[in-house]
Amino acid sequence: MLASFASVAINAIASGEDAATLRRGLLSNREIGKAVGMLMLLNGISEEEAFEMLLRNSQELNIKLADVARAVVERRGRLPSGSD
Repeated sequence: MLASFASVAINAIASGEDAATLRRGLLSNREIGKAVGMLMLLNGISEEEAFEMLLRNSQELNIKLADVARAVVERRGRLPSGSD
């Protein structure tokens, strides 16, 4: 998780982005981390498998990864579907 934060910070600095943009990126990473943890716990899977579930769902529904993660947290571990 720390590596994700560092990556966002480095990319933001390199792009000349402001603090608000950096803060939004960090919050998105936090939501993704929460969703990964929930999926790991509820499905008995590894961190990599949980992240892959999020990524695959994001791609299938054409929704930003952070938005999928936020939905998973709000829905207590359930991935969004196309009918949601």
